[in-house]
Amino acid sequence: MLSLRHPLCAAVILCASLSAQGFLTPPAPPSGNLSSAEKEALGMALFWDEQLSSSNSVACGSCHQHSAGGVDPRTGAEASRNPGPDGLFQTTDDIFGSVGLVRRTSQADFDPTGPFAHHPQATGRRPGSTINALLAPTLFWDGRASGTFTDPVSGQVSLSWGAALESQSVGPPMADGEMAHVGRTWQDLTTKLTQVRPLALASSIPNRLQNFVGRRTYPELFSVAFGTPAITAERIAFAIASYERTLFSNQTPLDNYQNGNMNAMNAQEVRGMDLFKTKGRCVQCHTFPTLGRVQFQYTGVRPADEDSGRFAVTGLQSDYGKLLVPGLRNVSLRAPYFRNGSANSLMDVIDFYDRGGDFTHANKSPHIVSIGFSQSEKDDLHAFLDSALLDSRVASGTLPFDAPTLNGGSSQTRATFGFGTASGSSDAPAMVFDDPALLGNSLSVGVHGGNPGAFAWLGMDWVPDFVSHLDFGVTCFLDWGPQHRVVAQGVLDSNGNLTHVAQLPFNPALRGQSVYLQWLLADTNAPQGFTSSEALELVLQ
Repeated sequence: MLSLRHPLCAAVILCASLSAQGFLTPPAPPSGNLSSAEKEALGMALFWDEQLSSSNSVACGSCHQHSAGGVDPRTGAEASRNPGPDGLFQTTDDIFGSVGLVRRTSQADFDPTGPFAHHPQATGRRPGSTINALLAPTLFWDGRASGTFTDPVSGQVSLSWGAALESQSVGPPMADGEMAHVGRTWQDLTTKLTQVRPLALASSIPNRLQNFVGRRTYPELFSVAFGTPAITAERIAFAIASYERTLFSNQTPLDNYQNGNMNAMNAQEVRGMDLFKTKGRCVQCHTFPTLGRVQFQYTGVRPADEDSGRFAVTGLQSDYGKLLVPGLRNVSLRAPYFRNGSANSLMDVIDFYDRGGDFTHANKSPHIVSIGFSQSEKDDLHAFLDSALLDSRVASGTLPFDAPTLNGGSSQTRATFGFGTASGSSDAPAMVFDDPALLGNSLSVGVHGGNPGAFAWLGMDWVPDFVSHLDFGVTCFLDWGPQHRVVAQGVLDSNGNLTHVAQLPFNPALRGQSVYLQWLLADTNAPQGFTSSEALELVLQ
């Protein structure tokens, strides 16, 4: 078995220059987007601001959380299930991705058509890590974010090399499954940023970020970072990319070991590293010092026809099914694994490669063959991947991996309670929502599953009745008597849906106050002529 003292291993390791803080060094940013402290701070604010999404509920950091190694810890939960290529849930091609938004029209109405209906959409691939993403010449699993950055508004090339981060950052804000609604434009987003308070929904904001933001508006922050207050798609991309370049992890036990601290890795981790380089052939794709992100491979995780991968970008048959090799630093934090979230643990990953993958194709990597690890060898390799590649700063959330606490998805600020009243054998109508009740912003509240063409009323109360009662023959959690308030009414569409879009007043005196909402629907098939949804509590913010 080879050791680090073997000439072959030395050649592999010394392919990168050593630095004082690790044997991995960051590449220079593109010359057209040189970093500055102000630009990095602005990018940090934008990265963690849920107001970049049309629903005010998803930030870049929602799907790229430092505590999860730069990926989405929500992946693997049922809410993150994507139906896969066949469009059907609970079939073998299902994928676990990232939770996005309930689909909306350009008018902000919920559009509960398609496989997700009135539930939040989930992406068709797991997100890659933003930590050490600066090392990759291309980004996204299919590599469509190249080193050339094209301004999405003007269509002009702004950066001709080294701009994969800039190219990647302009994708999610316009993707209707991730952060946007159908038909959203960059003008919509840039206009919105002129009107909102930076990080209005975040809490526990790190001091370094709070000191930068202060009481400034976004135009003022852009002026500090770029010299003028103009907010553009290009500047948003440049700022976020500048921040992401600070997310550089090179202080692992492996780095310390390579820098001469022979006690930084224990004997089992060293044995695991040797297996990684030799018998396991992992180093064929996960090369030192980056431990990945240098090529595209089909490894047999799922049938190639489920995801054409790089082929969709290049059109080359030789790229069919191939996906970007991910970096393995901090991999222990990133479960579940693979682009579809099909492996729950690192040992599952090791078992997968030990048996030579699960599926085959003409483009399958020649390195993916049965290995024949013993259990002790699997344990050694697991120790190397689990602990020797972990940067303690990432795990603990310390600088530069500190971050605000996000509001999105919080049961403390919006949650349903109780139950609706059904009509006959059909399900009760369902409340549809994903916006926080942010004062001064719009709020969409919908209902799904009613009788097409029927009339519906949205009631509001400041005091709920947690012990349900009957009004109009349905279960109610509001007082639909003389004290109730009908805040919206209308006719359900042909699919039995209706959305109310309200503009909340900017009244700081209301902050922290709860409001309670419930839908009442006319239904001629119901015994008393009405059905109802469950109730919704919103905390005004």
